[in-house]
Amino acid sequence: MSMFTIIPKKPSRPVESWLQVKDQALKTVEFMRKHTHPNGRRHLALHHAQISKDPLNFFVVPQDPDNLLLPMMVIMNLKITGKENPVNHTEACMSFPFRPAKNVRRYSTIIASFDEYSERDGLVHRSDEKVEGLLAYIFQHEAQHARGEHIYL
Repeated sequence: MSMFTIIPKKPSRPVESWLQVKDQALKTVEFMRKHTHPNGRRHLALHHAQISKDPLNFFVVPQDPDNLLLPMMVIMNLKITGKENPVNHTEACMSFPFRPAKNVRRYSTIIASFDEYSERDGLVHRSDEKVEGLLAYIFQHEAQHARGEHIYL
């Protein structure tokens, strides 16, 4: 798997089934576990748009972003349907490894709709849930990648 050679510019296509993305998603999970970025930052999530010229709408994120050894989730077809508590959040992007972090307008709580594959049980679940804190910021950042956008535009 090449490392961050693509700057997300193209909107992602919807994922039609887990089988469509399974191999790529599981390789991405292993990549995140084995590698830190050359600038020393750890990977919090990786969207398919960052590594493919024909991106599908999925990304990989640990169930607990502070512990990469815990099971990973593959989030597919994310839609953010609600936002609460606007904040300025400082973040960077692995597609631009040597650019400084910047303040981005985010929401500390979101309502998200998505399909999730979990390593914990090996099944795909449909979720509509409230997501808070760091995971909410990650979901918003990855939703930008799904639209073919990034924080440095």
